[in-house]
Amino acid sequence: MSNLSDTIEYLLKQMLDANEGIIEFTRNDLAEELNCVPSQITYVLQTRFTNNLGYIKESRRGGGGSITIRRIAFESPQTHLAHQIRNMRESISQSEANMILENLESQNSINQDEMHLMQSAISDQALEKVNKNLIDEVRSSILTNMLLIIYQLHAKGGES
Repeated sequence: MSNLSDTIEYLLKQMLDANEGIIEFTRNDLAEELNCVPSQITYVLQTRFTNNLGYIKESRRGGGGSITIRRIAFESPQTHLAHQIRNMRESISQSEANMILENLESQNSINQDEMHLMQSAISDQALEKVNKNLIDEVRSSILTNMLLIIYQLHAKGGES
């Protein structure tokens, strides 16, 4: 793992896989287990387990408090793509876009070649001539349009 955030994400995803897509834990217990501060767990939850990425989080206060994460089960790769397109924000960073694409690929909504092509097309390097104030909006627009094309190809019966 490259850093603590990656390790926390990996652990939570493994727990989700082992527990039919739903887990419950306390932030403090997980932080203690991973020897990190609870705010690091909060950061990972806020950035890597969002509705946009296919997760529902619930927090309970009192009695130590607990967090429940549910992986949204999409009926098909097509419905997952539609969800992502509908929920695309108007402005996204390269790291957010990469997380979206990695999530779509891991759920078999796009294939690895499509993921790599899109990551390349929306990278900071590819968009270096775009005004810095607009780069994240342009990235979102490009990504949305590419996902729409893949959605249409799948609807026509094309393979991804």
